[in-house]
Amino acid sequence: MPVLETSALKNPFCRRRCTRKNPPTNSSSQSTMSIDNRRHQRARVKWPVVIQTPTGLVDGKAENLSLSGAFIRLPSQLECNHNLPMVIDVKGRFIPCTTQVVWSDESSPSHQSKSLGIGVRFTRMMLHDREFLYGEISGHF
Repeated sequence: MPVLETSALKNPFCRRRCTRKNPPTNSSSQSTMSIDNRRHQRARVKWPVVIQTPTGLVDGKAENLSLSGAFIRLPSQLECNHNLPMVIDVKGRFIPCTTQVVWSDESSPSHQSKSLGIGVRFTRMMLHDREFLYGEISGHF
């Protein structure tokens, strides 16, 4: 089966993003809008994921997703630049892939519980899974 290597989609912005607290802004104008360097549209979803880390499995939730990456809400922090296997549960179909953590963010929506999130880039995914994923997220744009 063909495997899609997404190394061609790697963006230098993504490698630097791990060290930034805020995305870069357009300095050529006074606007405070962020520059969006994404190659694919993001779809708002709420799909369960399982990430295999060096210390074990971590359950999370994909809150938005594109063909090149996703924002994952997690109960624990993960370090940047790690390549980690992940499985996405898309309405009962399990999509295995390899991801790279490109940024990690901690936010506190309430005083009682912490919510952590990471941005991942898909680095390896089977072509038929990518096509299925496209069909599922195209209705969410």
